Formats: sequence, structure tokens, C-alpha cells
Amino acid sequence: PKVDFELLSSETFERLIVVLLKKLRFIDIEENRFSGNMGFDILAKTKTRNPFGGTSFISWAIEIKYNRNSRADINSLKQLSHYLEERTIDVNGVLITNGLLTSTALEWLEYNEKQKRTSITVVDGIKLKQLILKHPRIVEEFFGHRGKL
Repeated sequence: PKVDFELLSSETFERLIVVLLKKLRFIDIEENRFSGNMGFDILAKTKTRNPFGGTSFISWAIEIKYNRNSRADINSLKQLSHYLEERTIDVNGVLITNGLLTSTALEWLEYNEKQKRTSITVVDGIKLKQLILKHPRIVEEFFGHRGKL
């Protein structure tokens, strides 16, 4: 099956991201009903071993941007960065989009990493397809009925 994001609705795309996060071993996935005010759509955690042999949890604020026929712009990044700056504890920021970032957004991202304490990971459409293709059940569930390559 072909992974074609343009055939999905924004709601289905968001559901796809939640399913993918679970496959990537994210836990405590909370969808934010007030994303416009908070700067992100999902708050989730990952579990990791700390240097002392115990278990630690890493928090992630995840912004999902579904853009039909357009590129993700700087506003989503600024909103997520603002949220991260306000946190008293460390939270990692992630922007997941089906498209690519504009050149202005890429420049801002580089500036932000140098000037501020926040770091935002971007999973663009190319990287997202690569992640999805590693999970055949997700491909089948969301794209299987669309035909073969």
C-alpha cells in the first residue's frame, strides 16, 4: 500500500499519529483538547534507563500539523517554543507534519536552538513516511484499502 497523506482527513491523520506514537513506545498519551491555547496537541512520555540504573520518564509536547497541499509554517514552531519556555521542568518539543517546513521556518528553528533553551524536533512528511513504513500494520490500517504501489 502507498502512504499518501493527502487521502486522509485531519482527524484521521491525528489518529494515525497517536497509533504511531504507541508503536514507538510512547506512554501516557494525552490528547490536548485545548491545543490552540497550549501550543501542542499531545502530551506523552517515554521511559528510559537513567545513568544510575533506574528508570526515568521523558515528557514530550507534540504538535501535529496536517497541511493539505501546503508547507508547515513558522507559527506552529513559535507556539510550541513559547509553551516549552514557560515550563519549569524539561519537556521536549516535537512538531509532526505531513509536509515540509518552509525555508523561513527552517531558519527560525536554527535561530531558536542557538538563542533559547528550547529544542524542537521536527518530523516532516519524509521522515514520517519512513517511520510509518517500519510498521506494516499501521500502513495496512490507514492506507491498505488505497491500493498497491
